[in-house]
Amino acid sequence: MKEALAELLKPVAGHLAGFFSVIPLWGVQVILVLMMAGLGGWIVSLRHEGGQKSPRSGEERPGQSLFHDLRFWAVMLLGMQCVLILVFR
Repeated sequence: MKEALAELLKPVAGHLAGFFSVIPLWGVQVILVLMMAGLGGWIVSLRHEGGQKSPRSGEERPGQSLFHDLRFWAVMLLGMQCVLILVFR
């Protein structure tokens, strides 16, 4: 069964390898950075879900909501990934 499936998929793999070998590395990097920028923009547009709530009063602590907002850290990680992609070509 595995051999028959492998034989069936060999031409598809050959065509895909030929297709993807035509795309230059800088094009892939541009596509990845644009995808991450789009994802970061979408993350920023989401509404704020939480923050650190005070155990006594149940209210958000002033001045700490940025670092407790997961959107901030998600965008920071996406930015770091973009830098790594651009630096380590």
